[in-house]
Amino acid sequence: MNFDHDSLTRALLSLDPTELYALSRSAADLPIAGGNNDGLWNEKGGPSMLGPTALLGIEATLRTGLSKTDEAQFIAQILAKKQAEWGDAPVTTLPASSLPNFTLFATRKAIDLARFARHPAEVTEGFVTASGSVDGATIADRDVFFQRFEPRTGVPATGKVIVVSPGLQETGRHFLEQIDAMNARGHTVITLDHQWSGHSKGGTPGGMDRLFGAARDVAAVAGRAAEWVQSDPTLQSGEVILFGNGIGATAVLAATTMNDADRVELSGPGMPKGLKMVLQAPFMEAEANLGNTLLRAGAHIPGFSYVQRLGVGAPVIAADRDASAKTKQEALLEGTVAQPGTMFATDADLATLKKAIAGGTTPHGPALIVHARGDEVAALSGSEWLDLQLGGASELVVVDSRNHMMAQSATDQKHAIDGLERLISGDLKSTFGAAELEQPSLAAWLDATAEDAKQALEKRLQLDSVGMIGWLSWNSPPTTDVTAQFRAFHGAARNGDSPLPANANSFVYLFVPGLFTERYPGYLGDNLRRLEQRGLDARRVDVDTDASVNVNAKGVRLAVEAAATSGKQVVILGHSKGGVDVSAALSLYPELKVHTRAVVMMQAPIGGTPIATDVLSSERLRPIVDRLIVGLFKG
Repeated sequence: MNFDHDSLTRALLSLDPTELYALSRSAADLPIAGGNNDGLWNEKGGPSMLGPTALLGIEATLRTGLSKTDEAQFIAQILAKKQAEWGDAPVTTLPASSLPNFTLFATRKAIDLARFARHPAEVTEGFVTASGSVDGATIADRDVFFQRFEPRTGVPATGKVIVVSPGLQETGRHFLEQIDAMNARGHTVITLDHQWSGHSKGGTPGGMDRLFGAARDVAAVAGRAAEWVQSDPTLQSGEVILFGNGIGATAVLAATTMNDADRVELSGPGMPKGLKMVLQAPFMEAEANLGNTLLRAGAHIPGFSYVQRLGVGAPVIAADRDASAKTKQEALLEGTVAQPGTMFATDADLATLKKAIAGGTTPHGPALIVHARGDEVAALSGSEWLDLQLGGASELVVVDSRNHMMAQSATDQKHAIDGLERLISGDLKSTFGAAELEQPSLAAWLDATAEDAKQALEKRLQLDSVGMIGWLSWNSPPTTDVTAQFRAFHGAARNGDSPLPANANSFVYLFVPGLFTERYPGYLGDNLRRLEQRGLDARRVDVDTDASVNVNAKGVRLAVEAAATSGKQVVILGHSKGGVDVSAALSLYPELKVHTRAVVMMQAPIGGTPIATDVLSSERLRPIVDRLIVGLFKG
């Protein structure tokens, strides 16, 4: 399709007023129209971005008015100039009959090309036929729309082909800024439109058949990309890497996990095994909040579950001002909608996927996981769980943000791009569920200031516990690595299975509290309740936590003897100083051992503690602490 002023004007007049308004505001942002080219419709006369997307759609219709001629002629005038710069190159080689709203697509593409200073030949598009099954379930065939973005002119091609899988209410065009950053690094990018938004054929707007359906589509496009790697001279000796956001990231994970386990069957080119992947805000579980609770409830209301609606602001998918504005703009440009039940259409397949991963069926390739700490759609705990399951084959980066659609945030989008380069170079940082928090400059300054103050205080008080404690470090006992067993238990519990052994209710469970903890509201309460809910006899040992180890050892002895009258052995759990009290009780009263099945110590200072050593060695601190513990607490 080539753009000339008159024919494009006529075509644009056939568009919906909202669509035409959205295109005109995007064109007004271009430098050729006097705009600042920042991707925001904030030029003179721009719309208000307050409120939900639905209000912006109403405003767009009102601003266009009864006549659409002015908007159509403005757009045509701008793009006719760009067409002259491109020569005879068509904006797209797709036939007009291939898309139901071809004019909207072609005009949008031309504006995007102008924004990023690209030539039409650098961005091509087409369809991949997706046909096959996942985990034995046959998925309805689909024609998946894709766009291919070549590396920037003058940038050496790396041969890396990044396949981008959008999330709900997203299309491949949502990722244009991240795509441009990848192209600038020499990577080729393939975006796909999922069944819920965009130009793929075989879906329902805002809807999803199942998670494994989206995974099958990812696998089909990855298989086609692998073909290109083999046949395209610019890509040979390269590789395919997957990149997903939200449920699109979960689809990437499902595709790699199932494909690596030989549980994906495609009628077309096969997806390679062991692919690397970037998972941006993966939806492993819904964040617990009112918005998601209401959506889940609405998903069970007949008829309401399938209502196609524009975004209403709940849950929040983009929180910062610019990201929120761009998300609303994309909704009007692409006509993206949401169905209340779609977010939970993943439940059955997601449970299958998580059970497989927890059982050791993990993807063979490494993963970079990026998640916003305040994400109101996908729970951060889901990404932490996944990072823990994948172990050294993953890195989790947690960003101080509330954005779920991170591709629209100038500050959030860079984390996945930077992580992609580490993924490619094999330089991931092992996090094992302990996420790396990228701190802002103010936090870094506060940390440095606190460290300076700490060092000054130590020098002033002459604190130095180094070498004065830690007999365990001199005579270390042998250790047993039970990480794999822990992960299996943890995964089973997260999936709702009970990790308890069959004879768990054959014992009495005694909790021995730590120092000062009788002053902690709710201390150990949740732990005791959870065991009791599982039918176990769990009790808190009533000791004065401020008292000496010898005194509390007697209290532990009395509690064990009392529990033993039931005829059951005890499992003793000691936290902090409570672990020392337990150890003393079993050492001073060896007759307790016959009644004791096991001892579990949590954070117990068996080898000593620098805090106590420093206090005892400081002439200034010891009198203060003595008065506090002995005088006030009677300890």
